[in-house]
Parts: sequence; structure tokens; C-alpha cells
Amino acid sequence: MRRTLTIILLMSLLISCGTGNKTPATDPKPAPSQVQEVEEDLELVEEETTSTEEWSKDVCEANALEHPAGPGKVLVTKGNHNFTAYPYYFKGELLAQGTHEEFGNNPVWLIKNDAGYVMPVQMIGVGEDEAEIGDTVEIWGRLSGEGYSLPNVDNVVGETGYLLMIQFSVNGKPRI
Repeated sequence: MRRTLTIILLMSLLISCGTGNKTPATDPKPAPSQVQEVEEDLELVEEETTSTEEWSKDVCEANALEHPAGPGKVLVTKGNHNFTAYPYYFKGELLAQGTHEEFGNNPVWLIKNDAGYVMPVQMIGVGEDEAEIGDTVEIWGRLSGEGYSLPNVDNVVGETGYLLMIQFSVNGKPRI
């Protein structure tokens, strides 16, 4: 939606620049501030396009290879990094299941990958009977962009992102 509004804004700006009452021979060039404004809007469109790519398992897996969850990696939106709604894949061992007020009292699974990164995964619509502690779980979904510290959980980073599940499998068997 924001991308559409930005494109409409750009189009109206471009149209208004070309519809003045002066003849084309006497029209001045756009002011540097107008050019800078358009360039900044285009940068916002490009950023949003890359951060909200079309979802697919292939895109999630490619993003996980590009930004692997491991020591020192914080998968949250900070500074120049935008992980909000970022398609992502995560695989690991199921450590815990439950609900928590931080996640709107929705089901949450804690999954730890081979690198020691613990990722909370919001599992809306999934019951605790879908998997058991110790199962190998694969999740395809979108990162929230928000960060959480996990007290009482041995993790390789102080703050972790969390994943909103779209599809998952348990022990190699697709569930959704």
C-alpha cells in the first residue's frame, strides 16, 4: 500500500512539473530540492520492494543463506538493516512450546539451529500436538523485524528476531 502511494506521489509530482502555463522553451529545470525529493522517494520504494519481496519457499531459503542466523547475527530492523516482513527460512530443534503475552498469547515455538541461534516462531493456528520437544522443525515465513531478549535461554546473541510461520514441516514431513 505504501509503495502504491509513493508511486502515485511520484507520478503526480512529475505531471505537475510538466503542466505549468509557461511554454516549454522558458520552463526552468526542476529545483534541486524537487530532484532530491524524487530520488529519496525512489529509494524508499526500492527499500520497501526488497524488504517485502513476494513470499515463496525459494525466496525464504535464499534469504536465509544470505543472512544466516548464527553468532553475532541480529535479525531485527535496526540502522541500515530492514528485516520487517522479510521472507525467511529457519531449521532447528524444537526446544519449547507455549504462549506468551509478548506474542499476543498466540502459540510460540522456540527453535535452536545448529549454530546455536534460538528463534521464537509464532505458530498461529497450530496446536502443541503438531510436534514434540526435540523434533527437527523447518519454518518458512516472515521475520517480524522486532527484537526480543530471551532470558533463561542460552543464545548466541543478546537479542533475537522472531518469525511468523507461513508453512512448516516436522521431521521432514510437511504440516501446512
